[in-house]
Amino acid sequence: MRKKIGLLGGTFNPVHLGHLMMAQCALEQAALDKVYLLPSKTQNYKSMDELASAEDRLNMLRLSVEGAENISVSDFELAQKEDYTFTYQTLSRLCDKYPDTDYYFIIGADSLMFFENWAHPEILSKKAEILAFNRKGSFSPYTTMKACSGIDLTDIENDEEASLSSKIEKLKERFGTKVSLLDMPYMELSSTVIRQRAKMGLSLDFYVPKAVADYIRDNKLYK
Repeated sequence: MRKKIGLLGGTFNPVHLGHLMMAQCALEQAALDKVYLLPSKTQNYKSMDELASAEDRLNMLRLSVEGAENISVSDFELAQKEDYTFTYQTLSRLCDKYPDTDYYFIIGADSLMFFENWAHPEILSKKAEILAFNRKGSFSPYTTMKACSGIDLTDIENDEEASLSSKIEKLKERFGTKVSLLDMPYMELSSTVIRQRAKMGLSLDFYVPKAVADYIRDNKLYK
């Protein structure tokens, strides 16, 4: 029987509750057997002086999923010889190594809008189905704004949904990309904000798991 494995990639600098929520929602909504958090060595748009070491980022990830069921961490990309591995390369190697597995690559809908600019999207599309998290839904920021202000933002929501649907159709026609849209509770979190808070000595409670917050403090990361 073929396995259904989800992959959530990124620098995880550091991992935060939004990442973990994405993994859990993908696991449940796409009926995956397991989700792996897949840290990369570097990202060419990241400031290297703000990038924690691969060892620290891996340790924080492992702490973040302790006790989690069917969510784990893979050092597959970190173990590669290249300084940076493109997503299509990672998926090609995984498919060769584990031919009995179907892969599902987890991203945000914003990333999907630029999918054609990724390295070799045609190869990536053959190796994995894309699971994209949509902002529209009962937990979207528009829902909160409507509830608080009483302003009808339906037109904005509909325009965003139409743009996303159009993009999915174009990717399917051009690359054969298979995309499934998922929903998750809206969380305004970013690793950048967490690094800034750590630098200022502010609390990281409710931004990252406690074990990760303790690790950042004890190892004086992002100072």
